Amino acid sequence: MKGLIVETDELTSINPLIKVGGSAGLNCFMFPLIYFPMSFLLRRGVKDITLALTKPSIETAQELFGSGKDYGVNIRYKILDKASFLAQEILEDTEHFRGHSVIYISSNTVLWGKELRQSIKEVIQTESSSATIFGKYLETSKHFEKMIINPLGQIVSFDDLCCEGNTKLVVPKAGIYPRDIVEVVESLSPEYIAEELRPINSSYMLKQKLDHIYIHSDELWFQVDSFNTLKLLTKNLEEYYTKQQTIIGSPERNAYQSGLIKREKFDLLVNRYQSDEFRELMYRNLDFCNQ
Repeated sequence: MKGLIVETDELTSINPLIKVGGSAGLNCFMFPLIYFPMSFLLRRGVKDITLALTKPSIETAQELFGSGKDYGVNIRYKILDKASFLAQEILEDTEHFRGHSVIYISSNTVLWGKELRQSIKEVIQTESSSATIFGKYLETSKHFEKMIINPLGQIVSFDDLCCEGNTKLVVPKAGIYPRDIVEVVESLSPEYIAEELRPINSSYMLKQKLDHIYIHSDELWFQVDSFNTLKLLTKNLEEYYTKQQTIIGSPERNAYQSGLIKREKFDLLVNRYQSDEFRELMYRNLDFCNQ
């Protein structure tokens, strides 16, 4: 299985916002944003990761992660001229992804939660031939992509519409795609390639091979596309940590807990932080999660 993190919104030049060793060592809710999608992949033991980012983001990401060796993974870097989407990246890199399942997540997306982690584990272990996307009920007044699900839990259509305060099921920019994703993308007409996830998901839907993981109310899903949403994310992360005592944005902890690195390497990575308080918090959180 291969991981793909793509910058999908030019507004996310704030990603990564803060470099490691500075303000990141002051507060567990001040991680660089790129840490969250990276932790999402590391938590699942993905060893082959492609970062497709615009130049400002990729330069900082290279400084943060290097080759990926410190985290027990191999990181490929791809510089984008502008924000892109899953279909375009798969099409431009077919030989790398052909024959492999792909976990995809946009660079400004935060997904976390105990039930969510278990659901993803089950999907990965079953080697499903269906694409699995993430959905959550929420209220919004913005345009969004909506899934219509029948009583059997099957996705029957997508609609792009404007909702005034009604609760709907929306699709964030993240999913797990089976080994035939390259063939699916190659079958798309060129005019559809740039339309985010719609043509890929619709292709699987027509084959009746599109599933979803429902994100519950006590789980986190954020797409950070402004300083307002960044502020809201910080607030929710603090509340989440207070409630569940879990630091979610730590690639060091996730690499260690998924078995990608040993304890000695984890110690070396954590000790580079300048704040003694932050290091203590990391170890305390590690002990808590191992219980």
